[in-house]
Amino acid sequence: MSTQTLMSTSEFAAIALASDQRIELVDGEIVEMSPVSLQHSRIVGKIVTRLTEWAEQGAGGMVGTELGFNLGPQTTRAADGYYLSPERSAGMEDYDGFWEGAPDLAVEVISPTERASEIEEKIVDYMQAGTRLMWIIYPRLRTIHVIRPSQPRHILGADATLEAPDVLPGFSLAIAALFV
Repeated sequence: MSTQTLMSTSEFAAIALASDQRIELVDGEIVEMSPVSLQHSRIVGKIVTRLTEWAEQGAGGMVGTELGFNLGPQTTRAADGYYLSPERSAGMEDYDGFWEGAPDLAVEVISPTERASEIEEKIVDYMQAGTRLMWIIYPRLRTIHVIRPSQPRHILGADATLEAPDVLPGFSLAIAALFV
């Protein structure tokens, strides 16, 4: 019987930060991430731009893409987009490493090749680590699944407005604007 040695987040960081590949660490194993499509890239750009504008207009905090979040001792995920509150991100502007813990908001844009089980595993990883809100964006369906810990999933269509006053006070975005 062979025994597999699983990688820790610190071992992974040494490899990932020196690599030019898109990779994550999931339950101690490296998982390669494929390049994204133009549509995926545009949607991420739009939502991150809107979140950045909102944060810079007074809400504060940190917004970005693809930051590595250490969600457990053997799991490092990189959300397509994220938000960290001012309280959690204060003084971290020059930090150069993966974030210890979960973002307040994690945004994932779903590609046609992603499997439902992979998406659900990401959701579980983020929620168990303390993420307060996830937006799972399905471009082909033009819908967003709004996920919060211990609450039912809400599915919003392109005619709805994306808001989260408890996590993103004052933020509002017409969902249709993401798909133009």
